[in-house]
Amino acid sequence: MKHCAILLLIALLPAPGLSGEQNVNDDAAEETKKEQVLDAAQAEALVAQLASAKREVHTAAADRLAEAGEQALPALLKQARSKNETLRARVTAVLGRIDSPQALDGIYPQLRDKSPEVCCEAIRAVGNQRKPESIDRLRPFLLNKDPLFRLETVMALGRIGDSLALPEVKRAAADDDPNVRKAAVAALGLIGDTSAIGTLIDSLGDEHKTVRAIAYAALKTISGTDFTFKPDDDEATREEAVQLWKTWWETQKKGDTGGNAGKETEK
Repeated sequence: MKHCAILLLIALLPAPGLSGEQNVNDDAAEETKKEQVLDAAQAEALVAQLASAKREVHTAAADRLAEAGEQALPALLKQARSKNETLRARVTAVLGRIDSPQALDGIYPQLRDKSPEVCCEAIRAVGNQRKPESIDRLRPFLLNKDPLFRLETVMALGRIGDSLALPEVKRAAADDDPNVRKAAVAALGLIGDTSAIGTLIDSLGDEHKTVRAIAYAALKTISGTDFTFKPDDDEATREEAVQLWKTWWETQKKGDTGGNAGKETEK
């Protein structure tokens, strides 16, 4: 222990002869910070570039606006209702990269946009903000007839990663569309709540190999245990492994004296 403490102290000591170099680095960082400052005209020009058909142009503009953060918000919000559908979608995507209540408030109206492209981008942007209070805004899209909306919503809920979304994500694991089911089991893995274990065990029996594979990976992560399961084995062999998981999970629930196994976290 003493040896480790000494090594830690050594690591914290400033390296000899680098003070001047450190000053140079600090100056460079300050210069970079100054370069990131945007005035209103610059921000509006960059937002206009988001409409460019050239990928390198609109990508660079998006990166610059996202780096500027709140400085870019007035120009972005001004164009959030543009008649240009592509511009609205790209503005929404940038808003999702700015961690600010004002940015989130600018994303919410885009969820009602008549354009599927803009609406889906808004769902992604809400997910990228990772705010649990946004979950209620996303729930209605899980009932959409278009599987793309359900898919984007489940992925967004997974990125938010809060157990408040568990009931909806669990139901999505039984969706008619296999891509939605893939996203759902992946989202359950990201949320990481043990109450999802039963759903993930059921997903080991999914007709699609990829769903089974993702469910297995999520199970190992959440449970901290492993019963060998090969997604591409024949059905009978897979079922044997699934039964091991089910038996283990039933034992875990019965042995949980705290009464928490299989129950969703309350908030």
